[in-house]
Amino acid sequence: MFTHPNFDPVIFQIAGPIAIRWYGIAYLTGFLSAYSLGVYRLVNKNFMTKPQFSDLLFYVMLGV
Repeated sequence: MFTHPNFDPVIFQIAGPIAIRWYGIAYLTGFLSAYSLGVYRLVNKNFMTKPQFSDLLFYVMLGV
């Protein structure tokens, strides 16, 4: 039988009800990685314009 790990989703709490959670850090890491890769490709491969890339990032973050 598969047992689900029981870990605390909160990394740490700030000032009472404000908490930083693991999945928030995962989203932030993913967004920063995508942004870094996009900027790298803009500079080196010129795959789209800067306004297109900015719009793409906005809509992806909105969709998530």
